[in-house]
Amino acid sequence: VREELGRISSDFPQLNFTMIRDDSTFIEEADHDVMVTLIMGAVLAAAIVLLFFRNLRNTLITVAGLPIIVIGTFSIMSLLGYTRNIISLMALSLSIGLLIDDAIVVRENIFRHMERGASPREAAEKATGEIAFAVLAITLTIVAMFIPVAFTTGQVGVLFKQFGITVAVAVLVSLFEAFTLAPLLSAYLAKPMKTESALNHVGRSPGFGDRLERVWINAARGYKHVLTWCLRYRWIVASGAVASVVASIWMIRLLPVSFYPTSDQGLITVGIRLPPGTPLERTDLIARDVEQVTKGRPEIKRVFTRVSAGQGSLSIQLQDPSQTDAVIAHLRSSLSQHGRTLSFSPARGFMGVGGGGGGANVGGRPVQVAVRGPVSLDTLDEAADDVIQRLRTVPGLRDVDKSLPAKEPELKIVVDRQRTAKNGVSASTVGQTIRTLVQGTTATQVNWKDERMDVTVRLRPEDRTNSEAIMDIPMTGPGGELWPLQSMARIERSTGPAVLERSERQRQILVGANLEGRSQGAVTPDVQKALTGISLPTGVTWRFAGQQAQTQSAFGSLAFAMALGMVFVYMVLASQFGSVVHPFTIMVALPLSAVGAIGALVLARVDLTVISMIGIILLMGLATKNSILLVDFIIRYRRQGQSRNEAVITASPVRLRPILMTTLAIILGMVPTAMGLGAAGEFRAPMAIAVIGGVFSSTLLSLLVVPVAYTLVDDAVNFVTRPFRRKVS
Repeated sequence: VREELGRISSDFPQLNFTMIRDDSTFIEEADHDVMVTLIMGAVLAAAIVLLFFRNLRNTLITVAGLPIIVIGTFSIMSLLGYTRNIISLMALSLSIGLLIDDAIVVRENIFRHMERGASPREAAEKATGEIAFAVLAITLTIVAMFIPVAFTTGQVGVLFKQFGITVAVAVLVSLFEAFTLAPLLSAYLAKPMKTESALNHVGRSPGFGDRLERVWINAARGYKHVLTWCLRYRWIVASGAVASVVASIWMIRLLPVSFYPTSDQGLITVGIRLPPGTPLERTDLIARDVEQVTKGRPEIKRVFTRVSAGQGSLSIQLQDPSQTDAVIAHLRSSLSQHGRTLSFSPARGFMGVGGGGGGANVGGRPVQVAVRGPVSLDTLDEAADDVIQRLRTVPGLRDVDKSLPAKEPELKIVVDRQRTAKNGVSASTVGQTIRTLVQGTTATQVNWKDERMDVTVRLRPEDRTNSEAIMDIPMTGPGGELWPLQSMARIERSTGPAVLERSERQRQILVGANLEGRSQGAVTPDVQKALTGISLPTGVTWRFAGQQAQTQSAFGSLAFAMALGMVFVYMVLASQFGSVVHPFTIMVALPLSAVGAIGALVLARVDLTVISMIGIILLMGLATKNSILLVDFIIRYRRQGQSRNEAVITASPVRLRPILMTTLAIILGMVPTAMGLGAAGEFRAPMAIAVIGGVFSSTLLSLLVVPVAYTLVDDAVNFVTRPFRRKVS
């Protein structure tokens, strides 16, 4: 389009072209920023691997498959017909640490066997087979959580189908890489390790790596002592876990609920709304006042104005989106003489989704209340006025208005059906005649410059505005006689609405408001409180519309998807472990992850949105990862003849390193996204914040609670099955 405009400009130098709105720049910036965060996340995740392995060769072997995973994911996305958009790239940037998660687990187990003296090829073969079951279970649980999300309906389903499918495809590709490339590179590129010294097993001279190894050994010993204490006081640990979950549920009340997080686009819409019948010149004068205030201000890039009789809008594009609130405050102050004639709406949303910018259009404002009922329009209008008075008392709401404009003057031509029947003229003929005279009728078409153009016949403008002249026009009866229109109809002067709205077969008036200084989620409870107990006429009700209604629908769909995902996760775990009990032990981590997710959102002071809910669903899949690694090895050691507590204390420290490695890789991989940098940064940040907090809490609590839960579940199973065992013996 830009190239074509350049060619047109060269052909018509007398014309000046100005790009009023160009969303492609925002898309290009957001695409670039997401790609940068993806690369930054990969680098930080690789740094964690290097920190734990303390060897550049082993680190490169571990992360070598990451480009292959990303390219493979893009290839499958292309086959599915998906585009490289902000949603699909956000899925990759958020899961960048997750993509090497399987490779880390496999590579760490190979690394552990090499520490014990195995050759790289022997370690690759034995360790991969040993950990394959757990890695497969981890990947399938993540896929199971996102299968329901991919099939949600409505706007959420349209937006996040690609997100869920992209994450599922990426982790499946990473599973394939972990079972093929990771052990292959380990077998042929890794060097055998020296085992003479515990502090020199990677063949490095004493230094920073040795000190890290000593820290690691001490951490594993400390964890073993803490775990021994937890097993001794199991009910204290279990009670603390339950208390933390209950506290997180209570903290949900502190989170405002919104549809989408806002992303300021630096665009302000000023709406002009004057009484019906206001001449075009008066509307244009007010628009010029707004233009005059904007002239010379360095924050403003361009102003585009549309004006019609009684209504208008100005689109003000800013140089810097961060100055939106300051510019709106200046405009309100400088144009206060116009009162409620003007409304100011910042375009905050995500490429038109969940944003403001309604201007004079009430239906585009972020806060909307629908007043509806099977009553007369006048009664409904009075009820809407009562709602407006209540909403004007809510802090943070500005430009409160209704969708029903003031009544416009109109002329009603009422046909006398008895007289028309007596004269032999039908009422429809009278109506069609008046329509032809005032609105016009296409009589024929003419060819002009190779184009066919309609020829419309109607009265001259000066005749159309003269109602007496219209009523004097004669009409032809069936016998050819002429009857003046006034002999068969009369004129009634009245007022009436120019717009009628219906919803669910009932009349409806929308009441809308813009936000100032508060988010939609923070304002909604106050709106609910202000309208509670309002006295409305019989049959008239109010309900949230617009984004609030979409929020309720979206959260209902996502809650159902999350519940269904948990059922799928249980089915996967039950089939993998061949048990109906152990999946519950593993899924103990799910509520524990919510503790950190909700806590992180509260501390970051961000709303609970659809985006953060998707992050929590992603978290549900990640939370079971640590539990699977722990329970899988506990069962493995018990099958080798160890007692229950001995297996727990032996297996858990062995799995500590891969758990910490994958956790830190996921967290650091999401840090660039959580910082909210660049275009649409505010849109992506809540999801990363929720996942980081949840992964941190689930890891910290799972290391202590899951082993304890395993012993408690085992005791419960033994108690239930004891009578049957006695009977068998």
